[in-house]
Amino acid sequence: PWTDEAISFAAAAGNGYFTTAAVVATLPSTPVQGNVVDIAVDTASACTITANTGQFIRVGKNLSASAGTVGSNFIGDSISLVYRASDTTWIATSVVGTWTVNS
Repeated sequence: PWTDEAISFAAAAGNGYFTTAAVVATLPSTPVQGNVVDIAVDTASACTITANTGQFIRVGKNLSASAGTVGSNFIGDSISLVYRASDTTWIATSVVGTWTVNS
């Protein structure tokens, strides 16, 4: 299911989110191998995606620090993240636009 989000939220595995304001999306704290979270930015405001403690986010060759973040830069940005348990990393499998990986 896809929902509209205008305030910061805890993302649930298997769900998609349209962000409609500046928000922070926190990834699931106890994901399992293959869990997916999708986010589409439908606002000029930034969406920041935050990993939980001990988790990382990889977008291409760029890897966040533990509990790091990635942020959208423009309206229309979207990202699909899948969880790999062996290295506790959310890996971007589809990216539209520009996402900045932060520590």
